[in-house]
Amino acid sequence: MSPEPIYIQISKADNIRHAYLGLEGTVLLFGQRQGATDSELQIPVELVTISEGRRFKGSRLIAALLSLVLPLLFGVLFHGLAFGFRSRENAASVAELAILLFVAGMFLVGLVAFLVLLIMFFVRVSTVRLTVEPSGTIIEFYKHGRQAGEIDEFVEEIRRRQALVSESLAGAAKRPVGFAKEYSVLPKLAAFLWIAAMPAVITEQPALLILPLGVLLWFAYRQIQYRRQPWEYRQAIRSYLRGDLDDAIDALQNLRQRLADYVPVYFLLAEVFTRTGRFEEALDMASYLSGDYPDLARQMQSDIWLFKRIHQRRQGEAL
Repeated sequence: MSPEPIYIQISKADNIRHAYLGLEGTVLLFGQRQGATDSELQIPVELVTISEGRRFKGSRLIAALLSLVLPLLFGVLFHGLAFGFRSRENAASVAELAILLFVAGMFLVGLVAFLVLLIMFFVRVSTVRLTVEPSGTIIEFYKHGRQAGEIDEFVEEIRRRQALVSESLAGAAKRPVGFAKEYSVLPKLAAFLWIAAMPAVITEQPALLILPLGVLLWFAYRQIQYRRQPWEYRQAIRSYLRGDLDDAIDALQNLRQRLADYVPVYFLLAEVFTRTGRFEEALDMASYLSGDYPDLARQMQSDIWLFKRIHQRRQGEAL
């Protein structure tokens, strides 16, 4: 009988908040969201080496520095927007003095928070480190007091499933596989626009607005390139990002009938078929590329076979 799947949320040491681990059969799943991109790595458990340690929690130091810097930054910006950034010869008004006192109060509060967080930073936190061979990929996460018991049970379950692999007839896998999916470029656009506009706001130099204009031109160029792709392909991309893989397959199959030589359709069909467990059809899509892209087609076929084997192990079929 296949072991029951289990999942836990983890707090990664590199401060990526949305991350999880799972065990399905004898496969360890590691997923995370970084920005607008979701990714999942499927790791045969025999490729994982487990170790524990202690380390400083960098987010506490970052929070300490921000608690010291942000009150000053917002105070300067607020004062500049209200009264101008350039120095003036006339005496400060009552309103301006009130703002300065408010900024000073914010700074004192931030100073206290800075000292508290700095002390917390020097208290090391227990961690668990999973090293994935042969790439040497490291998944390190904190073992907080309230979650320590759950993490210990999960780590022990990894060891039990490693023993299942060593006792079974199934040979060890050579590497993990995974997917990554970017939802939208808009968060990147907003971040770039904010950073590019700051010099113009701080210096009050309209000429520096050329920087955010350059970002907008880059985004417009990307949109133009995207609009040049066939409608069915764009529809398939939208369905794929929504998680509606059946609609994505239908759109891609229609495009394939209309434009049989449109190469990107075979790449995306191979990926969608693989994600839906239709591995033979995915292999067929990879075979269409063997004439023009023989090396890439062989690599795709190798990946698809590995996905198929790992899928069987997730279902407990290879135990």
